[in-house]
Amino acid sequence: MCSAFGYADERWLRAVRSLQERFSGLTYESPLMDERIEFEPTFDPEPGDGRVEFLYAIHSTTASGAGGAIVLEETGMTLMIGMHWDEEEPAFPSLDHFIECDALMDAARRAPVLEAYAGEGAKARLDELRGRRPGLRAIRAACGPAMQWWADDEVLVQYSPLWDTIPGHPAPTLRVHPATAASL
Repeated sequence: MCSAFGYADERWLRAVRSLQERFSGLTYESPLMDERIEFEPTFDPEPGDGRVEFLYAIHSTTASGAGGAIVLEETGMTLMIGMHWDEEEPAFPSLDHFIECDALMDAARRAPVLEAYAGEGAKARLDELRGRRPGLRAIRAACGPAMQWWADDEVLVQYSPLWDTIPGHPAPTLRVHPATAASL
């Protein structure tokens, strides 16, 4: 860190140690990435850009090129997801949020789909559901710019705008499942 930035910031060093201790080596089939992923946060300083990055926080175990990096800035942590050599997009506020999202997605995939929308209709339907169902609340522990989860006593709603922002990937999607999917 000293050679890259000219100083050693103990906050960043503690952050990388913590990330590596908690997540290094974790490997599983990710429903969001649609493939086997591995967590291997690696400190990669880029002098002059004001960002501290941990590359390979998430990376595919195949040649797909999908992956994620953690960016630490004064305002906090952001998990960025994208394809290698492309721009990455903000996806989740932390790796914990990503893992919670994957867990919900895994449960939802095993439950029936009551409704499904893609493209512009997905966001419009989410807005309509939120207006008609005042008890629908965000599941914040699993939400980020990449994926939003909403639930009430009857339904679990999954809205994914992320892939629409990455060229060559599908439009936003919305799926509605029975609320029991969240407890599978």
